Amino acid sequence: MDTFDINIKDRIMGCILGGAIGDALGYQCEFTVDIKEREFTTFKDDYGIFSDDTQMMLFTINGLLWGATRAAAKGIAPLPISCINYAYRDWYKTQNNLTADEQNVSWIDKIPAMRHRRAPGFTCLNALNTPNPHQFGTIDNSVNQSKGCGCTMRVAPVGIFAHSLQETIELSAESAAITHGHPLGIISTAFIGSLIYLVTHETGRSFSEQFHAALESTNQFAAQHFHYQYQSDFAKIINEAFTLSQNHSHDIDNIGQLGQGWVAEEAAAIATYCCLRYPDNYADAVIASVNHGGDSDSTGIITGNIMGARLGIRAIPQYYLDHIEQYELLTELATDFANGVPSDFNDSSSDSSWSTKYIKCQPLQESL
Repeated sequence: MDTFDINIKDRIMGCILGGAIGDALGYQCEFTVDIKEREFTTFKDDYGIFSDDTQMMLFTINGLLWGATRAAAKGIAPLPISCINYAYRDWYKTQNNLTADEQNVSWIDKIPAMRHRRAPGFTCLNALNTPNPHQFGTIDNSVNQSKGCGCTMRVAPVGIFAHSLQETIELSAESAAITHGHPLGIISTAFIGSLIYLVTHETGRSFSEQFHAALESTNQFAAQHFHYQYQSDFAKIINEAFTLSQNHSHDIDNIGQLGQGWVAEEAAAIATYCCLRYPDNYADAVIASVNHGGDSDSTGIITGNIMGARLGIRAIPQYYLDHIEQYELLTELATDFANGVPSDFNDSSSDSSWSTKYIKCQPLQESL
């Protein structure tokens, strides 16, 4: 399939909505035992409810846009990693029924649906439960030794936002380290972020070339920061995903060889397998990614992000777009992310709808 002529806005919209749809498909069958291949292809009761994975993805967007808006309006802003951290702390408050305060950077935390608890990861909650909002885990100062996939399922916006592959890898890794300190969690997140960057911004390469470029760059990053064994372990499972994607066995059997997706490297490998297996079909890739009885919402969102960015929003079947919850909110935030801060935005733009959301941190009335 020729994907060269898909415009970047369609890719960004596809990435965000495609991820939320994959999450919702997987959320309804997470923990299902003895799952059959392609058992779940539609939403239960035709209504796709997404999990904490999509919530955190959307807070990542909100934080990055808040920072970019401050830079445009005031000429100075915190580093992107700090903006992401502040937004995650806003998400933490929603999960603990805490009210927003003057430190909040997000407008989506006032949306009632975004305050629902959707099986939030304890690792994320525990890491964010600190009194100083300016202190957070880093690559060199780990907050714990978790490699759960909660660091990887939310990274897609970094791959859209960053301006280069190197920046993507570094910011993706740093964003993982906010809540997860194990090298394999950080490496896996850097890989997925870099793959999102490549399928969104470097579209002149084939998907196979994009995959290998992401793996090579991630290996270089891992070699610089961690013991060789972690680099080797990650490369082994990702290369196994590539090899399995070329065979003729059933998806559920192949995925079973990669794990269940509860840890970051397994989630990254399962998503990689599904995307390589069905590089030109969003639905087939996402359906394969959730029908395996493991952490299906996380493997679903990662696969949906990659395939949505690769193929654009027009490749997502209309059924899913019509039945995903909070379609308007997803579209509004994805559109803001695709358009970026208005080119004429400055301090005098204080009465604009953009300022209401990203300076005053309040939702528009129609967003509620």
